[in-house]
Amino acid sequence: MHTPSPAHLLVLALLAPSCGPAPDDDGDDATTTDATGDAGLDGPAEALALVESEAGTYEGSWELYGLDGADQPLVFVTWTDVAVATDPVLLADRAQLSVVDTMDYGGGQTGVQAWVEGVLLGADQGVGPRFIEVEGALTEFVELEPDHYTYETAITPAELGLFANVTDANLLEGHHTTDKQVSRPDGVETHTITRTTTLTYDAGEGPKQLEFVSLRGSHRKVP
Repeated sequence: MHTPSPAHLLVLALLAPSCGPAPDDDGDDATTTDATGDAGLDGPAEALALVESEAGTYEGSWELYGLDGADQPLVFVTWTDVAVATDPVLLADRAQLSVVDTMDYGGGQTGVQAWVEGVLLGADQGVGPRFIEVEGALTEFVELEPDHYTYETAITPAELGLFANVTDANLLEGHHTTDKQVSRPDGVETHTITRTTTLTYDAGEGPKQLEFVSLRGSHRKVP
């Protein structure tokens, strides 16, 4: 794997939680399906069937945005990727897939990120919420309606380099809200992801709140 530059390291840190799976589809961000369930299957078997149906290869393209000195959004980096979801397995508390995502930034710049995702089992062993787990950090997704999910994450210190006027010292609050919708145009499973960032900072003139789209992209499952 190519050794990423600092900008690419930042993208690697951001990509999986933002582009990875969502509660009922998934894969990233990489795999997904609609959770209709399989008649006649108990909870664990249904959960395993769901993740088995999500195994496959997903191709995507992405844009990551920062803020310039006037607090206006600008494209920080763009890339394409191929996410491969394999090895569906049933564990005591979940059914999951392993995902390896290879990112191409152009000019010979590449990076690789790995994570697991799938569906949790409830206390009654029924099918619970979708999740993604990256480097031991697990995020559950909220289903707004069939094939439509959302989740919220905090802004990390590493991301402050994306915002010209925001520092660790003047940031008052910041979070991302990621929206993921699954559709099937012409029978091709497609995950469309939009992440909105809200942050409040005070550079000496009182609190200023900003809200802007900081990430957008999609994954299409390869037939």
